[in-house]
Amino acid sequence: MTYRAYGGRDADPAEAPRRTQALIARTIAVLRIAQVVPWPAAVALGSQSGIQHLWLAGIVYGVQTGWSLVWATIVLARSAIPSWAMLIDVGVAASCLVLAGLACYPQDATTWANSAVAPAMGTAVAAAAAWPLIASAASGLLLALAYLSGVIRGLTLSDTAWAATVGNITSLLGFAVIAGLVSHYLMRLADASAAAAVELAAARARQASEESRDTERTRQYRMLHDTVLSTLSALARGGLDPSDPLVRQRCAADADYLRGLISSGGTSAGNQLQGELAAVGRSQAALGLRVHVHCADIPPDLPEPVVRGLTDACREALNNVIKHSGDSQAWVTAVGPDPQAPGGPLATLTITDRGRGFDPARVGPGLGVRESISGRMSEIGGAAHVDSRPGQGTMVELAWPG
Repeated sequence: MTYRAYGGRDADPAEAPRRTQALIARTIAVLRIAQVVPWPAAVALGSQSGIQHLWLAGIVYGVQTGWSLVWATIVLARSAIPSWAMLIDVGVAASCLVLAGLACYPQDATTWANSAVAPAMGTAVAAAAAWPLIASAASGLLLALAYLSGVIRGLTLSDTAWAATVGNITSLLGFAVIAGLVSHYLMRLADASAAAAVELAAARARQASEESRDTERTRQYRMLHDTVLSTLSALARGGLDPSDPLVRQRCAADADYLRGLISSGGTSAGNQLQGELAAVGRSQAALGLRVHVHCADIPPDLPEPVVRGLTDACREALNNVIKHSGDSQAWVTAVGPDPQAPGGPLATLTITDRGRGFDPARVGPGLGVRESISGRMSEIGGAAHVDSRPGQGTMVELAWPG
């Protein structure tokens, strides 16, 4: 089952978890890029006064910004957050939290002068979205400790600085918790949606299979009414002479047709091909040709156009037997793939007769062979081959794929 996705492309609902994960990853990557922008603006607006070692603050900001851009590029390219990239990200963020705090005056390391706080929050959010609860909690705790180690110097912080420190740590961990809850909730919804979509597709497939089976059963009932039951009713009413050779031939054809229907009672394409061939044999009997149908190991998943193409080509080959062979019998054999020939045809139909035959070198293929047999096989990706010798009958082989 597919539906029309954003952008006009068909998408599989079973892919909902992957698409949701990709959306979360891309959103976090864009957020990370945005989180490295405020510090230069804050410095330009006055936060530089809180920086004790401007050279160290600049190096820390350059390292964290460069890595954040690399990390975001990796995530956007893969539409996912690789674990190895997440490990590096946590390590870089923790190191920068320590060094950025040391680059500031003790009372200012909790302000915008500290360039590592905002990107570290992005790291905590990414870890919460990418990792299970225990791993993301451990990374959040590591980042909080790294922040404290860079900010606290001999416990000299003022009450205001302590309040800012607690607020930053609360934001660091709080954003991570919220991001983890939201992302995992979205993933659960996506998993549930995918499971529902798969179940719906399976239900529709079962419904289609049942409808196909009902349609095939109705068609067979009609054929039985028009063939076998018609013959039996005529015999019961005395309208047919059982000793008449034509009547016996008709009864034999009806018996072959019944055997074909019984053996094709399944719903697979292979069973349907067998039933179609039995119906073709029954129709040829009315024209005076007895057709012996044998099927073995037909693949159950033949496409419907292939079943139809093989059946129509077989019917035309039998018409040629009636027109040209002078024989009253023909043999149709349908088989599946040959285990000894891997890569060969998945289905092969052979139509043979013991009639007068012909010399293919002297008599080219007629319109019926070119269009109704070879043409039909070409349309379904198959091939037809005709082999004949004068006085030795004719064999037509239909192979799919060719």
